[in-house]
Amino acid sequence: MDKDKINKILKKDIDNEKLKKILLYFLAFFIPILVIIIIFAYLKVYPFGEYTYLPIDSYDQYISFLKYFKYIFLGDEGIFYSLGKSLGGETYGLIAYYLLSPFNLIALFFEDGNMSLAFSIILTLKMGATGLSMMYYLNRNKKVKFTNLIFAFSYVFCSYIITYGFNIMWLDSVIFLPIVVASIEDIIKEKKYLKYVIVLVFTLITNYYIGFMVCIFSAIYFVYKLLLYKPENRKEVLKRIRNFYD
Repeated sequence: MDKDKINKILKKDIDNEKLKKILLYFLAFFIPILVIIIIFAYLKVYPFGEYTYLPIDSYDQYISFLKYFKYIFLGDEGIFYSLGKSLGGETYGLIAYYLLSPFNLIALFFEDGNMSLAFSIILTLKMGATGLSMMYYLNRNKKVKFTNLIFAFSYVFCSYIITYGFNIMWLDSVIFLPIVVASIEDIIKEKKYLKYVIVLVFTLITNYYIGFMVCIFSAIYFVYKLLLYKPENRKEVLKRIRNFYD
């Protein structure tokens, strides 16, 4: 077999692998969205019926916060202070904890009376993004194959998300977690820190509460993965741990 034929075969294999990866990303994002839509339709959640998916704090607080987020962009509310907060008060904590997710921009396109629909769309898109981020991690560490979808969907529909998914401000950290883990592995294998720093910063910005827990997990996971990777000697282990925590 001549060199040109070998190159054609290799190129064809590479192209097929790329197409398979794109398809897996597509399915990992859209299938969770489709599942949530089917569930909402079955339960007659608006716009498929008269009910809304607004359990506990999402009904009492989050809808109002999304409206406030929209009012900031319209110029009707201030970023740093609001008279609508009880008798008036600063809004640093409110914004930092609830409203820094880029998904909240969806609320800008909805009237106040339809904010429950905006909430459902934000939740649905975050579920899709969670599947996408896990698929990114799986495609890095395993051969690109369709069985990866099983693990991606297991992550999307894990008990934590099913139980606490209505706390939409917590889901951004769940989306970022697989990328944080991938970044830690890059540090260990290639000593590349930049991606880890950037992703962790975004994790903390979108929600510092769950982001702090991701930081704790990262500290533990780094040591575990480093020992598993078996560096050259004990001194190297201590040096890399020190560099990571610095």
